[in-house]
Amino acid sequence: METATVPKDLKRALVSPLLKKASLDKEVMKNYRPVSNLPYISKLVERAVATRLMHHMNVNNLQEPFQSAYRAHHSTETALVRVQNDILQALDENKGVVLVLLDLSAAFDTVDHSLLLETLSEMGVRGSALGWFRSYLEDRTQCVYIKGHASAESFLEYGVPQGSVLGPILFTTYNKPIGAICRKHGLAYHLYADDSQLYIRFSVSDAADLADVIARIQACVRDIKAFMTSRMLMLNADKTELVVFASPCNRLKLCLPEISIGDCVIVPNTSVRNIGAVFDNEMTMKQHITTVCKEAYFQLHRISKIRGILAKKTAETLVLSLVISKLDYGNCLLSGVPAYLLRKLQLVQNAAARMICRTGGREHIRTLDSCQAAHRLQGADPCLQGFAGNRSTVHLGHATYTPTHQGAALLIHEDANCAKVKQTIWRTGILCCRTPPMELSTHGHAPHS
Repeated sequence: METATVPKDLKRALVSPLLKKASLDKEVMKNYRPVSNLPYISKLVERAVATRLMHHMNVNNLQEPFQSAYRAHHSTETALVRVQNDILQALDENKGVVLVLLDLSAAFDTVDHSLLLETLSEMGVRGSALGWFRSYLEDRTQCVYIKGHASAESFLEYGVPQGSVLGPILFTTYNKPIGAICRKHGLAYHLYADDSQLYIRFSVSDAADLADVIARIQACVRDIKAFMTSRMLMLNADKTELVVFASPCNRLKLCLPEISIGDCVIVPNTSVRNIGAVFDNEMTMKQHITTVCKEAYFQLHRISKIRGILAKKTAETLVLSLVISKLDYGNCLLSGVPAYLLRKLQLVQNAAARMICRTGGREHIRTLDSCQAAHRLQGADPCLQGFAGNRSTVHLGHATYTPTHQGAALLIHEDANCAKVKQTIWRTGILCCRTPPMELSTHGHAPHS
């Protein structure tokens, strides 16, 4: 780092193409994600540089406040909680919300090195530090490795390596001006790497207000597309999605709008998949729970085929990693969801406990209390029972505690009066929040702020 050079041996990547989803066509090349395998020493050096770069950005307030990717105390869940909370508050105030999800094509592979170095220079990275980044980006090579066969090496004139430590951080820095474009047009937004969520509320009783909102969204998307073109990036219109949130009674009054991206017309969907969670157009989370249960039961069915030859500990590990992980992801979004929907998730958890303990489906779950595996699945704190009271509460506590006490992006309303309670669940502090009064009863119980 003192000599501002990166040895060539540390800039050679072995690319392993990974199918993005198991259901995609294996013959279509765009369905693969090129993950770069880099030397171990290279990642150690990148980790040291990344720590210094992030410290510089945090001290000088250079971070995009609503970028949740590759930052401490941020995650996909923090991005989802904030967006969901804003939507629920708007619905409670008898408003509607238009949400647009933008996606980029081959985002990491088209980063222009000269523009990236210029961006770093504007952020105060100069001298030998900037020279090190220039050496890091120049003369990179890669070869594709498939089933024991490697292709010839090729030089990379553009892009940052996926699978590296610095690559994702450099990309979010390169893509930072999107936030300024959204603020210019008066849109709320939240980013996670190359996934952008743009949304704005409107009056459901005023058709002119909805038309104005759509015009502002289209102008914002046009400016974002122009910015991306100038940065050698491409907006993927095929994966761009639109959804209009409104209460059931207000939905009858709406003439659902469309937006245009170039020659592509985006029509509203009844639900969208947003960073792993499913948002329906009434924000009931019913379809999300249905999807999670379907995927969890599929994994339980697969494990049941080999349960007879598995040790109990092995079965528990499989269930925790393949089933319970699906229940845990995004369950902080389920605050205020009706009990009959949460019971579906509880039944999945019960089925997982019965499989580990090898008991019949008619045996009551309380008879499994002696089974250590079932106890771990149900949760360690005896004062919280069931899925809704246990896992959702703990994860929501994480999502609200972090921004309040760790300096992360604001996820809860500034008027919420929060105080840490001297009680722990899984060694995690809980917040008691006295929330602002809500106008309606439809979604008033659900927002997190």
